[in-house]
Amino acid sequence: MTPIRFALRTTLPVVRRSIALVDAIIPPKSAETLSASQLVVADSDHLNDLGPHGFVIGYLFDRSSGKRVKRMPEAVVAGGDVLDIAKWLIRDNWGAYVALLNGMGGIQVLLDPSGYLPCYVCSDGDAVLCTSDLDMLESWAGKRLEVSWENLGAHLQRPDLRTAATCLSGVREMAPGRLQCLAGPGNAGQLLWAPSVFMPQDGPFDFREQSDRLRDTSIQVIKAWGQLSSRTLVAASGGVDSSLIAAASAETGQDFGCLTVATADPSGDERAHVRLLAGHLEVPLFEGVYAPERIDIGIAVSERGPRPVGKAFMQETRRVAREARVAFGADMVIDGNGGDNLFCFLHGAAPLLDRWCCEGLGRGTLSTLLDLCRVTDTTVPQMLRAFWHRRKRGRAFLPWPADTRLLNLDLLRPPASEPLHAWRDQVPRRHPGKADHLRLLLATQNHLHGAGPSSAFPQFSPLLSQPLLEFCLSVPTWLWCTGGINRAPARTAFAETLPASIVARVSKAGPDSLMHSVFARNRQLIRNMLLGGLLMDNGLLDRRAIEQAVRLATEVPDSTLYRLLDLTEAEAWARSWNG
Repeated sequence: MTPIRFALRTTLPVVRRSIALVDAIIPPKSAETLSASQLVVADSDHLNDLGPHGFVIGYLFDRSSGKRVKRMPEAVVAGGDVLDIAKWLIRDNWGAYVALLNGMGGIQVLLDPSGYLPCYVCSDGDAVLCTSDLDMLESWAGKRLEVSWENLGAHLQRPDLRTAATCLSGVREMAPGRLQCLAGPGNAGQLLWAPSVFMPQDGPFDFREQSDRLRDTSIQVIKAWGQLSSRTLVAASGGVDSSLIAAASAETGQDFGCLTVATADPSGDERAHVRLLAGHLEVPLFEGVYAPERIDIGIAVSERGPRPVGKAFMQETRRVAREARVAFGADMVIDGNGGDNLFCFLHGAAPLLDRWCCEGLGRGTLSTLLDLCRVTDTTVPQMLRAFWHRRKRGRAFLPWPADTRLLNLDLLRPPASEPLHAWRDQVPRRHPGKADHLRLLLATQNHLHGAGPSSAFPQFSPLLSQPLLEFCLSVPTWLWCTGGINRAPARTAFAETLPASIVARVSKAGPDSLMHSVFARNRQLIRNMLLGGLLMDNGLLDRRAIEQAVRLATEVPDSTLYRLLDLTEAEAWARSWNG
């Protein structure tokens, strides 16, 4: 699996014209007028020709067979218009792709619903460029892309909210699942993939049946992505999500190994769980230990990306992954990122509300009440109070709170951007708790490894693939906490393939001790970068609050320490663009 790099340039106004494959985008000065839009695709393996209708770029799988689509069916190319082709792509296929379609109103763009292949758009007044690669965009523009300090300020207040606005001036991101004209930022386009279509239908809902369907869908997805790699490494923690991927890989007979990285102290050491997993599946295991002295906080994990979303410890996970890839001869690393969100790991009363709306006050609703008390470790009166408050919100999304810690409130504007996915109207009346599930899915968009060129090495998060996303949306929220344990269908799906202790595991370890060590080693550098850097110069930070937080960081909650490190990542990211 190789990163998908493409760039399309067309002059304004965007009208119907052919799309011509070229070796390089012609600079604007040497091509004032074009009879054709120009398309560059870095790897011909990513190109699917639709004849006069345009191209599909990326990885495309047939929904029924799971096989990769390398040539478009003649019936699709010969007949139908742009809308028919777009609907066919979403209905009969899935993957990581962008379709560039030549319609009567100009070039139409469709991103697959998973959003695995981002598409950025920039205009200079005479032409518009659509690309997956920001370096390609900068090369075409003939000038450096610049940080949008206003957008960066909004992002720092809501770092988990992915919006159409990037943190680069004049660069916006197109929304997945919509057929949009490559005309301007005000074009909302036509929504062709909607979560509401896949929401739970009328019951009854059988837990075992849903678990079996999840197993089958997971195997289908992992098998399809496996076609792109001769050998794969699964980044495993011994938890539910990565273990599901390992189990599905084993069921498909793929050649894979497991990879895990541990802290030097027991608090973040999950090697015992991963050893059990790898031994049970009889696959090789590669282990590494975080080395805090090797982390350079002056280098952004997300450098040259559209937003600062990386974490400092990821430098070490990438280093260990590179070494393991070479030792094992693996083509890529896959991980379980987004699993908590996909498998509806909710901590509130939404599942109880949904079951009450669907079944009323009965034995099933009482069972869900007790399940939630066990999952959240609360009493029945506490859960009933939570149910009452959640009922009042109904189908509305919980607002995205603004995190203003350590920011300059005098100059910072309140963020007004909406999520990249406009899903607020997609919640069914009888399942209002699905608003919380959708919000979980929105909150993971910035933290997935996709198929674009944003990563320094091939790593991919397959759990948000379209078939799995659609299936998990169809599962009622209360089934996910069946038996008083979170993500219950995912556990049961591969209970016969995985060790019992892995299936039952609910604890999690993290790199907290590593991050404390990184902070202690770099306290002065963090202070210098934040107090004398670009974020401070452009009015985003509160100098007094930063000075106090850096001075007292060992005595404040972990959340403040992580906030300081995230701001340092943002500073390093900004420097990667501003030189």
